[in-house]
Amino acid sequence: MQVAEGGLSHMSGFVVFRKILRSDGIPGVFRGFGTNAVGALLTVYWVNRGLCHFRHKEWARVEEDSRRALVLDDTSVKGHYLLGCALLLKGNCALTVKEFDKASDLLKSSNSRDKMAEDI
Repeated sequence: MQVAEGGLSHMSGFVVFRKILRSDGIPGVFRGFGTNAVGALLTVYWVNRGLCHFRHKEWARVEEDSRRALVLDDTSVKGHYLLGCALLLKGNCALTVKEFDKASDLLKSSNSRDKMAEDI
């Protein structure tokens, strides 16, 4: 739902929030926050949840959570790395290489050196 539609621009913030929540649910509330602090927090949430599933070897859930994180922030190194690991165990080699390459490129551009960089 767009705020400019239906006279929402003339309503109070709380009324707009309720209207969005009723029509689009929780995802509608967070839509458009991919580049700010709330979006960053949600990305961290999905990546961390994916890491928990990774430790429990729940590969379908790792894939699902890493994809959710990447929808919010396509520059998440951990998101690409986790998705690559899940796809590798699924046997999808072409996409695995693509995700690991993306994670590696992002790490090189950030000049970060950590354990994940060695793994990739």
